[in-house]
Order: sequence, then structure tokens, then C-alpha cells
Amino acid sequence: MGIPGLWDEFRDCYRETNLLELSTTCWNTEKRCLKIAVDAAIWSVQIQASQGGTNPALRTLFYRLCHFLEWGINVVFVFDGPNKPPWKRNRHIRSDVSNDSGNYRSMKHLIQLFGMQVWNAPGEAEAECAKLQRLGLIDYVLTEDVDAFAFGATKVIRNGSDAKKPFFKVRIYEMEKITEELSVNHTGIILIGLMRGGDYHLKGIEHCGLQTAIGAAKLGFGDSLVSSDSLNSWRSQLQNCIRTNKNNTFGYKRPNFTIEQGFPDPLVKHYYTNPEISSEHKLKAHFSQVEWSQKPDIQALYTYAQRRFQWINLHGNIKFVNNIAYPLLIFEVLHSTAKDSKYYKASHKTRRQKSTGMILEKQITFYPNKFLNCEWCTETNVNDNEANTSLMNQWRLLLKESTAWVPACFIKTDSYANISQFFGRTNSDLGRLVQKTKRLSLDPEESGKSMYVGREKTTVTRKPPTLLSTNLFSKSHKELPSSRTLLQATDDSFTDDDLPKVHEVLPKSPKKAGSSKQDQLGSRHSKDSTIKSMKSLSKDQLLKRIYIRESLNGTWKEDLGTSGRRKMYENIPIIDLS
Repeated sequence: MGIPGLWDEFRDCYRETNLLELSTTCWNTEKRCLKIAVDAAIWSVQIQASQGGTNPALRTLFYRLCHFLEWGINVVFVFDGPNKPPWKRNRHIRSDVSNDSGNYRSMKHLIQLFGMQVWNAPGEAEAECAKLQRLGLIDYVLTEDVDAFAFGATKVIRNGSDAKKPFFKVRIYEMEKITEELSVNHTGIILIGLMRGGDYHLKGIEHCGLQTAIGAAKLGFGDSLVSSDSLNSWRSQLQNCIRTNKNNTFGYKRPNFTIEQGFPDPLVKHYYTNPEISSEHKLKAHFSQVEWSQKPDIQALYTYAQRRFQWINLHGNIKFVNNIAYPLLIFEVLHSTAKDSKYYKASHKTRRQKSTGMILEKQITFYPNKFLNCEWCTETNVNDNEANTSLMNQWRLLLKESTAWVPACFIKTDSYANISQFFGRTNSDLGRLVQKTKRLSLDPEESGKSMYVGREKTTVTRKPPTLLSTNLFSKSHKELPSSRTLLQATDDSFTDDDLPKVHEVLPKSPKKAGSSKQDQLGSRHSKDSTIKSMKSLSKDQLLKRIYIRESLNGTWKEDLGTSGRRKMYENIPIIDLS
């Protein structure tokens, strides 16, 4: 609705998100619920297209309100008033029945049962929504009418989801981004609506397309239209600019382009530039006293669902609880003053899912029978049949302890006077715990420093390892240090000179002369066994054994640690032990 084709021109001016992510962002930054104004007239048209069951339009509205409650969003529904323009899209609008029609009355009643706000505008609802957003009383305008920008809105939400779960995925349009991409402001959008045609004047200027109107808006003719006193002079300048294409804005010259003398229609211009809206004082006075945290009336909603949707008996009760339990849980979590309440208990389990924008969620255990006050259910298993027994089992399970995932930012965190209250320990115990943690975190090189933080203590130092003989195989096992294993001793005692050159291949051991064939077979068998045992060793273990076997000479550099020695090991070729 609004100006035909203008949404398509804004294809590079929006960002996609979901309402839950938008709501949690507002809660994290401003510690309050997101506030949205909804053009109720558009919703009225949308829900009338629903089919199936009893009262499908109101049932669709019921589902939508549950979703907004579930996402933690405060909504005000703005309805058209009696002073809106009598003609819209070439149809006569009866202003005397707009707010008192049966559809509007039913919508308002259900909205108020959910604890949400209803506001009657004096004229166009989208103009009133734009005023609320411009004053900062709400955050976004939710509408499908692009005229909201012409009325001065700067942040607009448009539905981007399918019919199964509408308004979860949305598109966010901001006037700042539109001006940056197209060089068009809100007065330029008014000019586009006048030239191309809109809700109040479908025809516009003859032979004027959308691109021509956008080009005129880029040149600033929208600003001059609003501020100009002489429309004749303004009209002449616009016509001459389009004919000559002096600024190369319109793509080509149009020497026969003509603007009628009556353009723009003063009444249509008035509808755009001065719509019937409430005064700033009235809006601020009302919405400053609005009780946004009004709790839904559960008993009234249950009666409403029974009467309007025929949700009766066990089947109807199960459907009602399935739809209303989680939204009411979110309401309870948002408006509670502690981390846990008598209705729910938060756990430490968390998750992130792509479907919810990767926001952090916590698992909550809740009790539906407590906050739903399910005494209104008097159904019993009077019919001893399989269908009734199955429904009763579903009903009992539904009212037992249940779990749900809730945005972590919605959950209150307990506050403590100091850290000792949080840990449940005295300050002296915590001091010793901090000192121990600092000691354990010291690097080996730092171990020579004081091992206690905050007071003088005897320092503990580490002596360098004693260098062993380079030819370890010349010593017996008893002569090796008793406090170290063979591999540990070699690892700590090797030095640079112990290592062979990178390209140096050590000579093989000479074979025994005159060995018999049986000795050769035994030698081969022994060699095969050695190779198999070597394959089962890790690389570091294998190299250590090679160094021991070859009795390397030299001393280690003091600045090389274990990682440095390991790199040096990797550069040494594998040595044949045969």
C-alpha cells in the first residue's frame, strides 16, 4: 500500500533480523522491553483472509498476540479515527463507523485481555504511529504502508516471514539509510507520492514514472515544495529540469514533458504534509502514564477461547495451555524481581541456535499449573476409552514440571553486597584462595620469586640440572642418577654438541665376520623385532632412544626449553640402528 513500487526501490536500504533478536538487543542496551506501534487497520485486513475453524480472524489475532508476548515486546495498536481522509485508493471511507465497527471492537477487546495498549488516532493510523516514533515514545512502526516515511517515521518494520509464523523474521528500514542510498528524505517521499500517485491520488502526473519522481526528489524539489509559497514558480522549475535533464539525473531529455496547472492538488498535499494527528502534549501525557507491564487476564482469555474458538473439553484445554503457557512464562520472567520465583527456576544450561539469531538462551524449569491457575479445568477421566485416557495423560503431563529455553538477558541475576557473599565464604578464606591461585599460575621462570603474594617469605629457587656424562652407555645403571629415569636424564642433560649435524649420517655398526647362517637369521629376527617395537613408539620416544644409542656429545644452550629441543629433534634424520 501507499506509493506503488517504492518498497522495491528500498531493496538495498534494509537489514533482515528477527523480532526476538531485536527485543533482546533493546533489553541488553536499555534494560527495557522493545516498544512497537502497529497500524491496526492493516492487521484487520490481513486477519480477515484467515480460513478454517470458528472465528479464524480472531484466532489468528490470538496467535499473533501470543507471539509478541513470547518475544517480550510491548505493543500499542493504533486505530484509524473519524478525521482521516474520506477518499483513499479511489474508495469512499466512512469515517463514522471506522472505530466502532464490529471487527474493530472484537480486536480491541482481545488486545486488552492480553494487557496490550489500544490507541484511537484522530485521523490516519500510520500518521499517528509515525508521530509516536518521531517523539521517541515507541521504537519502531510496524506497517506495510510506505506512507509512514512520508508522515515522518524514521524506523519502520516490515514483515519478512511466511504465513506460518508471521513477523518473526522482519526487515528494518531506517530513513537515514534510505537517504544515504537514494539521496531522498521524507519530503522527497511526499513528492514521489504526488508525482507517481499514492493512496490519495492514484493518477499523479501523466507519463511520470517512479524513476522520474525519484530523480526530482534527489534534486531537492520535495523540500522546495513544502517551503515554497508560489507553486507556479516551483512547477515551472520542475518541468524545465525534467525537459532539459540539465543535471543528468533523469537519464535522458524529455522535451514534451508537461505538468498540469493544477498540480499538486492542495488537498492531497495537505493530507501528506499536515495529517490529522494528536498533539505532542497529549501523546506524551498519555504514554508517560501507560502501564506497559499489565498482566494478561488468564481467566478471561480462557473464557474467550471457549466462547469464540470453541476450545472446550480436554482437547480445547490442551490447545489453550500449549499456546499461552510459554508467553506467560516470558512475561513472568521479564517482570519478576529475582532470578527464581515460585513459578519457575533457572538452571545453568545454555545454548545458541541459528534460528533465534545465535542469542544466548538459558533453560528454565517452570510449573504451568501455578501461574496458569488451572482450577478452571474440572475435566476428569469419566469415559473409560482410549481417546479420553490419552487426552488425560497429555493434560497431566502438560501441567507437571516443564522446561523451556528463555533468552538469558531476560532472566534477572541475583545481586550481592560483595564477593564473599557470592561465594559464601569469609574474606580471609577468599584471600588465601586468591594467593594460592596466583602461586599456581606462576611460570617456571618466575618460580625464583616469592611464592606468597602480599607478605615476605623465604624464596624457593630451582637449581640447574647436573650434566651427565655424554656417553651414557659407558656407565652402568647404578651409576646413573637414582632420582631420574634414563629418558628423563638424557632429556635434561643433552647439549648442543650432543647433536649431530643435520646432514650427518652416523656410521652403521660393523657386522661380525664369519657369522653363521643361523646367526644371520637370528640377527634378522632380532632386527625385525626391534623395528616393530620402534614403530609402536612415539616420535619423541624414538628420537630419545636414538640419542642414547649413539652417545652424542656436547652441552645444551641454556635458553632452549622443551619446545626448542623438540624442534631440533625434528631436524635430525632417522638413524639406522642395525
